[in-house]
Amino acid sequence: MTLTGAVRVDGGGSSSTLSDPTPIAKRKRWWPFLLAGAVAAALVVSGVLAATYQPLEFGGAYGGTFAGLPVGSLPRFVNTIAGQSYYIPPQRTVFTIVESIENSGPKAVTIEAVSVVVPPSQGISPWPLRPAGQARYMPEYNNDYTKPGLPVQGLSLGPGQSIGVGIPVKMAGDCYVRGSSVGVTVFYVEERFLMFTQWVALPVGTPLFMYEPEPRDAGSDLVCPK
Repeated sequence: MTLTGAVRVDGGGSSSTLSDPTPIAKRKRWWPFLLAGAVAAALVVSGVLAATYQPLEFGGAYGGTFAGLPVGSLPRFVNTIAGQSYYIPPQRTVFTIVESIENSGPKAVTIEAVSVVVPPSQGISPWPLRPAGQARYMPEYNNDYTKPGLPVQGLSLGPGQSIGVGIPVKMAGDCYVRGSSVGVTVFYVEERFLMFTQWVALPVGTPLFMYEPEPRDAGSDLVCPK
């Protein structure tokens, strides 16, 4: 509501319009709520971005041996229908797959685990390979891996940094199916950023190829190395 009144000063006849202050006061009372809503929305967006922040990628180096970790029967390059792959011979001993990881983002992340097996949270039995020890790392520039690496768990990987990783594994069975084949094209990294943890899949340097491993009691048509 607007009130119009006459105000006389020194006998003058000028008039002025007086506005009801109530609407202004009401608008002022809404500002704290609007500000709180904006802050809450910003926090939600920041939380979503933090929870999905994933700067890791394949580091460009792979293959070879890793000092301090089992060698086993080394993979060798073979040509397949899909292109060149690393063939892993059937073996009962522990061997090591060497890959690399790079942080291409602007923030550091913490690496909690590295594996070539689907994360345990998926509830899938390890196949065709099984974990056989904790992964270890070395700075990637030391790609001859002549010194034993350190456990990868708890490593803070900064922006632009890269590492070589040795991942000990075993075949999921002592035997294999004759004429079969199975491939591994990714490895998995458990990363933590702030309070958020997630598993991410990174491509291996070259696809891994092997006969389908099976336990000895899986059938009579199996080949079981001694």
